[in-house]
Amino acid sequence: VVKGVEKVILIQEQLSKNRVILEEDSSGCISASITSSTYERKSKAYILIKHGRVYMKNNTLGEDIPIAIIFKAMGV
Repeated sequence: VVKGVEKVILIQEQLSKNRVILEEDSSGCISASITSSTYERKSKAYILIKHGRVYMKNNTLGEDIPIAIIFKAMGV
């Protein structure tokens, strides 16, 4: 336990699969990270807010994609 935070449990939570982890950085921006895992593949996606817009960032894609385009591609 360091400064009232259990560091080991935090690391174990971040390694768990198919779970959403919410984080706040020093500037107050909140982001969500999702680690998805299947038998064949493992990927990590981030949902973040930049300049008042919501973006998705994936480890397989080169740049951030606006979340509206993701929803449109899913038919929502």
